[in-house]
Amino acid sequence: MKVAIYTRVSTDHEDQLSSLKHQEEYYIEYCHKKGYEIYKIYADEGLSGTSAKREKFLEMLHDAGVDAIIKKNGRIEFELSDRKPKFEMIITKDVSRFARNINAIEIVRALKRKGVYIFFENADLSTKMNDWEFRLGLFLLFSQQESIDRSKKVRFGKLQRAKKGHYKMSVVLFGYEYDKQNDKYVVNEEEAAIVREIFDMYTNQNKGTKIIAKELNQRGIKTRRGKKWDGEAVKRLLTNEKYIGKVIVHRYTKPDVMSSARYIERDPSEWVILENAIPAIIDEETWKKAQEIMESRVQFSKTGRKVGAKTGESDFYKKLICAKCGAYFTRVSTTKMRKKLNAVIKEYNYFCRNRRIYGTCDMKGISHNTLEREIMNFVQSKILHEMIKKKDYEKQMYEMLMNIQKRKMESVEKEREKIQNEINEIGAQIDKLYDTFLTNENSQLLLEATQRKIEQLERKRKKLEREKMKYDMSYIEEENQQIQRSYQKIQEYAEKERYTFEEILAMIQKIVVYEETEEGRELEFYFNLPTMLAYIFEDEIEDVETEIIPHSWKIQIK
Repeated sequence: MKVAIYTRVSTDHEDQLSSLKHQEEYYIEYCHKKGYEIYKIYADEGLSGTSAKREKFLEMLHDAGVDAIIKKNGRIEFELSDRKPKFEMIITKDVSRFARNINAIEIVRALKRKGVYIFFENADLSTKMNDWEFRLGLFLLFSQQESIDRSKKVRFGKLQRAKKGHYKMSVVLFGYEYDKQNDKYVVNEEEAAIVREIFDMYTNQNKGTKIIAKELNQRGIKTRRGKKWDGEAVKRLLTNEKYIGKVIVHRYTKPDVMSSARYIERDPSEWVILENAIPAIIDEETWKKAQEIMESRVQFSKTGRKVGAKTGESDFYKKLICAKCGAYFTRVSTTKMRKKLNAVIKEYNYFCRNRRIYGTCDMKGISHNTLEREIMNFVQSKILHEMIKKKDYEKQMYEMLMNIQKRKMESVEKEREKIQNEINEIGAQIDKLYDTFLTNENSQLLLEATQRKIEQLERKRKKLEREKMKYDMSYIEEENQQIQRSYQKIQEYAEKERYTFEEILAMIQKIVVYEETEEGRELEFYFNLPTMLAYIFEDEIEDVETEIIPHSWKIQIK
């Protein structure tokens, strides 16, 4: 049997050579005993799980017949190729270092479909096992506990810094640049002039967002990400309060495990609003005028629905993706007279956005009725079976999570007690300083030194008081209730005889639409089947897609 070895080595050159040599010797002997033939040893530097540092890992997947496709948002997706794998098995030391936990199971599934299995040596786990997915999930769960706790502390620290007025953008906003030397954001005057022009065109020249986008594109002006402008991008710029210097943090949070949405907005009472956090490009009066104009241009029907503006209410909003160019499909409505019914019927079709707006793609559209029919037929047969099949697995995962929560509650009491002891000790030190040194008999110099020491201890005590607040039983109880609610929903889904269209939509991550051929047309479904495994990865997915371990299937339609 031909095997591949995947490992990690130190970033230090000398250590790297030594480590690689020892690992080669080890695996040559290991494979000789097992009767395996080593095809190649793939060794990446360091311990990072990011794709940029994992060239050998991606090369190994390529040699296994799996293509890693880097999407525009930086997310990597894995697709099967027509290539024959160059080996039958991958041997690696550690589960947690094989792949980012957010896509580890997705990668394993792709490899299994190509007939390539993985053996995790330390865990004595092979993906040939019937219960490999459950066992791998458990190992990932245990390996993640430390990083999850660390991640929560980092997020808490970010929030505290934000409350003190310290703010960092993940992507620097158009019109600004970051001054590293002085650690602050400054106005990029060239881009700021364009921002002011956009506001002027909208508020004073009565131009709409699509017309503004068209003019910017004609002049060759690109967005911050180097893309063409469209109406939505202009609208986002016009409604962004950062242009008046106001920054809002702690505004969004992730939804529960049953949802396919990326983020939901918190209640405004939870927001942290930083006034004058960055230099303003637009004055407040102009910004407010833009918001009033935008609101006035949105009309409402008798039912209260918005008319004459893109509302995002399409059932498949940001879910349909063109296989040719990667753009989203956009919904177009048409009205037709049906003579048999003697009525005017509204129909919906979806078209590639690049075809509809820019004319740069020739992908044909697809009707809403076709999509709904194919999805309903597919889900009732396939997804129901999948949910029933993993019912016991979800129960085991739920019990495991609740045991972890129980241990967390026990450790919380210990942590609170430990911090309280430190607080008490500081209090005793302060009392002693007051009793011993703060008397009129001591010199002024000693009195001042003592006062400074007391102030220092007081600051330390306040810091510990804040630290203690993080170990709050009510927060863990809330976590417990959320896990229980999610598990109850998963059980309900597994016991259903039929899903509603709305329930199905909530599970759809995306649908890739392929070209029409003589045989018909392919649709590739990606479903986020609700799973307790989402709680394992909840701290890894703040800046990436929230979808956890998508299941994908292709179907042919006529």
